[in-house]
Amino acid sequence: MSRIATRLWAGMMALVLAVLVLMWLFQIVFLERFYNDLRIAGLERAMVRVAGDIGAVLGGGAPSSAELAALTETLDRAAHDEGATLEWMDTAGDTVYTSDDSTGRGPSQAAWAGIRLDAFRKVLDGKTSRNAMTHPRFGGQYLLVGVPIFLEKRVAGALLVTMPLSAVQETADILKRQLFLLSILMSAVAFVLALALARTFSKPIRTITAAARRIAAGSYDTMVRVRNRDEIGQLAQTLEEMARELSRTESLRREFVANVSHELRTPLTLIQGQAESLRDLDRDPVEKKNRRIAVILDETRRLNHMVEEMLDLSRLQAGTLPLERTRFAIPALAFRVVDRFRSLAESQGCTLTFRFDPEEGRDGTVQADEEKIQQVLYNLVQNALQHVGPDGRVDVRARAAGQEVLVEVADNGPGIPPEALPRIWDRFYKGEPSGDGRRKGIGLGLAIAREILSAHDARYGVDSRPGAGTTFWFVLPAA
Repeated sequence: MSRIATRLWAGMMALVLAVLVLMWLFQIVFLERFYNDLRIAGLERAMVRVAGDIGAVLGGGAPSSAELAALTETLDRAAHDEGATLEWMDTAGDTVYTSDDSTGRGPSQAAWAGIRLDAFRKVLDGKTSRNAMTHPRFGGQYLLVGVPIFLEKRVAGALLVTMPLSAVQETADILKRQLFLLSILMSAVAFVLALALARTFSKPIRTITAAARRIAAGSYDTMVRVRNRDEIGQLAQTLEEMARELSRTESLRREFVANVSHELRTPLTLIQGQAESLRDLDRDPVEKKNRRIAVILDETRRLNHMVEEMLDLSRLQAGTLPLERTRFAIPALAFRVVDRFRSLAESQGCTLTFRFDPEEGRDGTVQADEEKIQQVLYNLVQNALQHVGPDGRVDVRARAAGQEVLVEVADNGPGIPPEALPRIWDRFYKGEPSGDGRRKGIGLGLAIAREILSAHDARYGVDSRPGAGTTFWFVLPAA
């Protein structure tokens, strides 16, 4: 049995034992006293009813022989039902009626004459008395209860009841023995049930633990076979989702390593080749040397740009790249970005346009980090140009609408498949290749744009349909 199953079993058994201990404490400390009080209270109530019956008979004048016979029957039945000796006395202390004590176990009247006299006097005062005594020879416990008999609101006699307490004690002992047997049975049943429940509860946890170990070992296709629909089932489902995310992340990591290796190999090869040419061909014309140096500088800048992208994304995700918010006009910023890409668009045979739709009294001014928003636009335009072929079109639009400024970068490229839309902002993710069949870049541009926009608390998104182009957009509050 596993540790968690052992702990569950031990916890449930401890709960059962605690309940049994409380039951025994109640039995030993409270039950006998509680049962005695309950039994005696019942006896007193019964004797009060009998005293009321006697008062009712006496209140009607001299009772007939039939009434006396019926009253005697009532007294005999009461003595029999309560298992007690019953005595009816008048106010002078003379016995009017007494039930038979056929057992011979009760104490004689002489044995406790003093207690009877005290009880009789208290009853004559209109009070109910309760006195306990011990048998002088055998040590048995007895209880003497005295109840007044009222006739027209005056005491007309006394009803003295002698009840042995041994029957009460025997009943309490029987209950104790039953509780002892019940405790043994409950402990055995609780042991089996606790063991079964502990194994049932711990089985899905053991399954989840085994699955987590397989996932930790790199088996990301692990299925967690747990049928529970409670919190444990939710944990299993979450673990499966985590495994899928880890699998996707691992796939992106491998793709990233392959992309970076490919992207770095080309500029490094060019730099190495041009540097070796400069070293070995000292007699080359100055113009040719300058071209080689320009290639080296361009490829170095390209390498530096890739490194800066990776560093920027890392800082943005860590929250260590602060925002320097200033007031600036989005139209002017967008025009500068479009102007920088215009020659590249023309070389690809693409059309790149910019349009601003102002609103009366609104010039598209926002309060944000101008350099970071420029990087967002730069990445979005660069991404659009990479995914349109010759004769493609990229439109950059800005619109002032109320208290917000909307910026859109739309292209007429092949669009994005619906299943790829949730991943389009992920780092290292690269969509379908452009018209030349290559996936350009290392897949960080959109991830950086997302982090910058999230840092500005800006709304952003993408709308796309296969074959109908793609539109990336974001919204900043107007200043």
